[in-house]
Amino acid sequence: MIKIDGKLSLMEQTLVKMGNRIISMHECVCEVLAQPSKDRELEIIQADDRINHMEEEINDLAIESLALLAPVASDLRKVIGTIKIATELERIGDYAKNIAKFMIKHDHLSDVIADYSISMEKDLIRMLEQALQCMVDQDEEAAFAIPERTRARIIESSSWLNTPAICKKASAILVFCA
Repeated sequence: MIKIDGKLSLMEQTLVKMGNRIISMHECVCEVLAQPSKDRELEIIQADDRINHMEEEINDLAIESLALLAPVASDLRKVIGTIKIATELERIGDYAKNIAKFMIKHDHLSDVIADYSISMEKDLIRMLEQALQCMVDQDEEAAFAIPERTRARIIESSSWLNTPAICKKASAILVFCA
């Protein structure tokens, strides 16, 4: 039992580091949306490689745990949950990379699109920070409250964006970046 606890702790620590690096990537995305910089955009793309390696590290720890330590019940759920969270975090890192690639190809966004994109990035960062804290605290109730709080805040702050032209431009950018 002690060995599995050590592996689970190491997986959680790596997951938290991964999450914090992804938050940093998205903070850099906010910077390049506000003021494009090829150097910063390239840094975001390079940071994605580190995120991919962290996901592999978590998967390797999980495979080792499954193969050698045969976790059961709650420990098995934690291992599987960690794999799934790492996969989702890696995908969120890919979004930052794709936005950076988009910004490299396009020198400038309209102010309205840039401002709205920064707002969405800040919402994402806030949700990631809250979700990581909920994971560390093992606070399931607070984790389930995150989407509802965020949804209410977004609806309240984005009513001015409900013009067809803005929605069309924003949708085109989001489709391209995904």
